[in-house]
Amino acid sequence: MKRLLALMVMIMFLSVTGIAGAVDKTATFTWEQDCINGCTVAVDGIDRAPVITWKIYMGDTPGVYDPTPLAEIVFNGTVNQNYTSDVVLTLTGMGTKYFVITSNNPDGDPPESGYSNEANYPYDFRGTATPVTFTFTIQSP
Repeated sequence: MKRLLALMVMIMFLSVTGIAGAVDKTATFTWEQDCINGCTVAVDGIDRAPVITWKIYMGDTPGVYDPTPLAEIVFNGTVNQNYTSDVVLTLTGMGTKYFVITSNNPDGDPPESGYSNEANYPYDFRGTATPVTFTFTIQSP
C-alpha cells in the first residue's frame, strides 16, 4: 500500500451567483499526506527522500495526464498544516477533468513518486465559457 498520498479524496462542488448573474464555480480537492515521521517521497511502499513539493497533474482521460504539472505546492517542513494551491481554468462544452498529485524531491532516487488516487470534475458548460477555480489542498496530519 502506498503511503504517498493516502486514500482520502474529498470533493466538494460549490456554486455561487455573483454580480450581473455571472456564475463562479469552485471545485475543491483534498489529498492526505502521511507526515507522522516526516513527509517522504514513497515509491513501492519505500520512503525514498523528504518531500520538497507536490505536483498536480490534469488530464481529459482517466489515467492519462499532461506531462507538465498544472500546479505545484511547496512543503515548508511543517506538519499538521494544510498546503493549498488555486488554479482558475475556463471550461466550455461538457466533459470531465481528472487530477492526481505526486510527491517530489529532485535529489531523491527516484525524484518523483507515482500518482495518487485520481479525483475528477465532471462539467457541462455547453454554450458558455465558464471560469472554474480549482483548489488543491494537501493535508499533513
